[in-house]
Amino acid sequence: MGHLLDFLIVFLFIFLFDLIFVVFNKKKREKIFTSSAALIIKGKYKINFEHEDKKKFALIVALADAFICGTAYMVLRLFNNIYIGFIVAAITLAILILVVYLAIGYYYKKKEVKKNV
Repeated sequence: MGHLLDFLIVFLFIFLFDLIFVVFNKKKREKIFTSSAALIIKGKYKINFEHEDKKKFALIVALADAFICGTAYMVLRLFNNIYIGFIVAAITLAILILVVYLAIGYYYKKKEVKKNV
């Protein structure tokens, strides 16, 4: 139960931080399509974000970032040796970034195909 509570605390902290400083901030939200998440998605799926809602995309990225950070933190906590935990968490972090952002890209690609049909 303690691990789940830790995950929720980290998840909520990261999500609220992104919500306040990116989603609700117009200056930061304008730059959301040049973020690393958007660049990964654009590079793989060749998606045109011109007609997409910036606030919705920023919210999806905030949820994804919170999930990725919370999961990496939980993996780190699973190991008693901090060095092994850090190495495994870093590998998990890299894999999660690719998988989660590519899943978001797949969602937007599917949405773009439906819109064009």
